[in-house]
Amino acid sequence: MYTPASNRIEDRARHLAVMREYNFAALITGAESRLLATHSSFMVIEDGAAFDSRCPIVSDAKAA
Repeated sequence: MYTPASNRIEDRARHLAVMREYNFAALITGAESRLLATHSSFMVIEDGAAFDSRCPIVSDAKAA
């Protein structure tokens, strides 16, 4: 996804802090000829040098 230079965060620690502080987002999906937005909270999961963001609703649905 394109991110304008003015909105980029290059500092990893700041990036993670922003994701934790603003952990509510819209998950956009497409169905036939329309888009759907589902608002949900996200979790930041760190594993050493890597990190991931997870949506509990989607993770629970996959597990079922």
